[in-house]
Amino acid sequence: MYLAGTMASPVWTLLGWTGQIIPAGTVFTQNPAIWISSESSGGPNGGESIGGTPPFNVAFTGPNGPGGAGSATVAWRRHSAGHTDTPEWPVFAQWAAQYLWDRRPVIAPGQSFTLPAGATGVNWHVNATAGGGGPLQNWQITGGWNNGLTNSNGSYNGVYTFALNPTSGMITLPNKAMLDPSATSYTLSLMVGDSLLPSTTEGVDTTLTINIPTDLYYDGLVSIAKSGFAYNFTTKRFSQQVTITNLTQNVIPGPIALVFDGLSSDATVYNPAGATLHQLPAGSPFVNTTGLAANQSVTFTVQFSDSTMGAISYTPRVLAGSVSR
Repeated sequence: MYLAGTMASPVWTLLGWTGQIIPAGTVFTQNPAIWISSESSGGPNGGESIGGTPPFNVAFTGPNGPGGAGSATVAWRRHSAGHTDTPEWPVFAQWAAQYLWDRRPVIAPGQSFTLPAGATGVNWHVNATAGGGGPLQNWQITGGWNNGLTNSNGSYNGVYTFALNPTSGMITLPNKAMLDPSATSYTLSLMVGDSLLPSTTEGVDTTLTINIPTDLYYDGLVSIAKSGFAYNFTTKRFSQQVTITNLTQNVIPGPIALVFDGLSSDATVYNPAGATLHQLPAGSPFVNTTGLAANQSVTFTVQFSDSTMGAISYTPRVLAGSVSR
C-alpha cells in the first residue's frame, strides 16, 4: 500500500501537484525476520517486509498537518490497531476536507485576443480567479484547435503552436512559423490549479480564442520581394516581378491573392482577378495564384497601365485560402 503511493507521487509532481511527503530522516519500520516469525505464530505486527514503511500512528499528510497549507496530494498513515479502519477516519476526514470543500479556481469565460501583426514573442495573460488552496499555479493547455480542424502532423493544433507558462499563466507564441496560414483563429482549452484542486471543466467555458490577422504579409507569415519596373513599348504597360515566400512550416492554401492597396491614382493593374470587398480597404485590385508549400516561393509577373508614365507605388497585402476577398 505504501509503495502504491510512492510510485504514484512522481506523476503528481510532474503535473504540478505535491505528491507524497515523507520528511528526510524518517525512520522506517524494518526486520523481516520478526515479520516471518510473528506471522507464522499468529502474533501482532512484530516486523516488516524489506524496506518497511514510515512509522505507525503518524500522519504523513504534509508539513502543516491534514488539510493544511502544502498538504500532500498522496497521504499516508498506518495505525497499530490491526485490521480496522476506525483509527484512520479522523485524519482522513481532515485531509479529505480540502478536496470535498471544492473551492476550485475558475478561468474567466469568453476570453480572446488578436495576435499582434508580425509578433513572435506575444505575451498575453490568462485571467482566472483563485480557489481555496492558495495562489494560482500549474497552468496547462489541455486542448487546442484551429477553426475546429487539426492537421495529421499536429502542427495545426494549438497545443503545439502556443505555449502557456505554468507559473505565470502567460500565453506565448514561441515560433510563428508553426501557425496555419489558413487559420483565422485558434481556440485553446485551459486549466489551472491552486495546489489543491484544478479548475473545473464541467459546464464552464475554459477556452481562450486567439484571432489571427488575415493579411499574411502584415502578419509576418510570408515575405515579399519586388523587382524594379520594366516598360514594354509594344504593350505600353509596365511589368514587375513580385516573389512571395512562405515562411511557415505549413502549406498556404490557394488561391493566394496579392493585393495592391493604395495603388497610385494614375495606375491600374492589367487583367486583375478582382477587387477587395470584404477585406478592407475595399476596392483594391488583386491577382491570384495557387497554393504554396512550406518554405517555398511563387513569383507573380504583374502588369500595370499608367498613361502618365509616372512612378507606380502601392502597399502589398497577401490573402489566402477561403478568406473572403
